[in-house]
Amino acid sequence: MTNIIVSLVIIAIIALAIVKIISEKRKGVKCIGCADSGKCSSPKVTNKVTKNEQRIEIIEVK
Repeated sequence: MTNIIVSLVIIAIIALAIVKIISEKRKGVKCIGCADSGKCSSPKVTNKVTKNEQRIEIIEVK
């Protein structure tokens, strides 16, 4: 009986954690659990090409 109770508690904790992660991601929070919540200095991801990168264009060879 105690195994069932412990298993249910563990499953409930995991389910609540998943619900928390999903709801925070829907709000647009980048760092879940972080006190700054997006105001921190984490690097911003962009699609811009830096000067050290090169674009590669693949063309079809006939």
